[in-house]
Amino acid sequence: MGVKLVAQSHTTAINTIEAIATQENINCDLERLDGYLFPPDLKSIDEIQQELEAVHRVGLTNVEMVKKAPLSDFYLGVCLRFPQQGQFDPLKYLTGLAEAIQHRGGRIYTEAHVEKIPGGLPARVETSSGKVVRADAVVVATNSPNEVTSVENK
Repeated sequence: MGVKLVAQSHTTAINTIEAIATQENINCDLERLDGYLFPPDLKSIDEIQQELEAVHRVGLTNVEMVKKAPLSDFYLGVCLRFPQQGQFDPLKYLTGLAEAIQHRGGRIYTEAHVEKIPGGLPARVETSSGKVVRADAVVVATNSPNEVTSVENK
């Protein structure tokens, strides 16, 4: 079940980024392209076949084994083709997303260490400098573990 959830999550993420970029007219160089998974060596056809069966079991039935990736410089042998993957410039996307949020009246706070999110309505965020932010909603978006001492949903 975990692998199926991961596959669905990746597909949903690509589709969501594309929908937001289109709706908000964010030029982030988004393009759909095929992704390829290669075996560790040219003799590992059994391993790549097992991978194909596994991705089909979790619902990625459009993935197929191909004789070679469309690379002209070198030959890597058989591989799996994952159609309609996404590639984009994340900084351009985040810049456009931040502009869209602010255009709608949202505020983005940076460089403020959050100490506590006690929950409740309106939501409150307490910072290490003693400042308190109140809002209808709070989004915690971090690329590292969140060290908030307390998050309560009330």
